[in-house]
Amino acid sequence: MFSLPPTALLCALLPLIAAAVSLPQTDDLSGLSVQLSSPNGKFVDTIDDLRIVATVTNVGDATVRVVRYGGVLDASHAQSFVVRKGGEPVRFMGVIPQLAVTFDDEDFYRVLAPNESVSVEHDLAPLYDFASAGPGEYTFEPLVAVARGVASTLLSPTLKSTRPQDLKVNVATDVADRLLESPFYKRAVNTCQDESRKRIIDASYRESRGLARLAANYIGRNGDDELFKEYFKTNDANTIRQSFRNVARENVSTRSLNCRDETGDCKGGRTIAYTVIRTGNIYYCDIFYKEVSVRDLCRNVKVNDRRIRGGTTLHEMIHGNSFENAAPRADWILDAGYGCDFDKTLDAQQQAHNADNYNCFATQVYKNMACPDR
Repeated sequence: MFSLPPTALLCALLPLIAAAVSLPQTDDLSGLSVQLSSPNGKFVDTIDDLRIVATVTNVGDATVRVVRYGGVLDASHAQSFVVRKGGEPVRFMGVIPQLAVTFDDEDFYRVLAPNESVSVEHDLAPLYDFASAGPGEYTFEPLVAVARGVASTLLSPTLKSTRPQDLKVNVATDVADRLLESPFYKRAVNTCQDESRKRIIDASYRESRGLARLAANYIGRNGDDELFKEYFKTNDANTIRQSFRNVARENVSTRSLNCRDETGDCKGGRTIAYTVIRTGNIYYCDIFYKEVSVRDLCRNVKVNDRRIRGGTTLHEMIHGNSFENAAPRADWILDAGYGCDFDKTLDAQQQAHNADNYNCFATQVYKNMACPDR
């Protein structure tokens, strides 16, 4: 099975807090206790009974801001645990959400007062590749992140706080795939039955390919110029260009674009869209339909507003294309964070693997080239 060292594993697996590349050296997590329990016991016959309750307690004397999106406080289908069998990581096959919040938003965090606890139950059956790993004993390591100083700085993820016990559960027999999506709902077309929403999705799809084509052509003419370096630093220009070209030429026969929230990951009102890793299918949430045409960049919409519908679809297509052919996790393009200014602060490796960098770069290229007075 494909394996990564711990620091690379963190960057590869975390959809929202993959920005850090090493375990924290501070005592940021020293005030937290993370306890895991299995309501169905430590021996189960089927992964349908594989449910884990994570209880996070502030055992310190000061309030702590814990990231609520991604990690054990997130009950959606995003990454909350590192799962291993026999020491080898089990591949995460859940959802990569695109959020309408950034590290600067207070809603990105759950504030825990001293002695306050919060518990979240997780259903893991459809989220990991248990079928390939087979029956046996699995280890579950919680993912937690807290704010360090100010919200706009990089967050420090850790596989465990100072006090948790990793949970071990033995699955006796049934590890067959549990799909997030209905196998009968996947069609390589816009599946939306709402004509208004269908038209918006179609328009965003066309605009995403146009943005990708423009970005690829820009890199072809200008190489790693100053704009490129802002968003991709020392990355190879041809490699980044190819990612844009793959979107511009996109013709994936197994992908669908959907207005139906089949996995339930639109709940909470903060998700714009999400991509399912296993299939590369894209799902749009209510926020998406309030976004605007790329032409509005030439009016009153700023690139950093991240409200361009074509940019959102480009973001999701960049995700989906990187998952094609079950590419190694180190090659997947996930989410280190959101916000064009934030994207520029990432290091070169993080920039190449953060979908929002592609969104912001492409929309900035459009504004520079297509808007006469910018």
